[in-house]
Amino acid sequence: MSSTLTYGGEETRLALREACLRAGFDAGQAQLIRALDNGIWRLPGGVVARVHQPGTETSALNEIRGTYWL
Repeated sequence: MSSTLTYGGEETRLALREACLRAGFDAGQAQLIRALDNGIWRLPGGVVARVHQPGTETSALNEIRGTYWL
């Protein structure tokens, strides 16, 4: 699947690799799903990762809380 590479595209790959390393996931075969204001990546095993822009921690935490609520 192709996506327009904006801030959320290839620019987020390094952050994705670091987060996956810390969490024990394999980022080696990550596929970019969507890139607009953040990067959304598909990882092996049905895992989806979202990498936000720096400075958007509050927004990211709200999305995580909403995910747990669902």
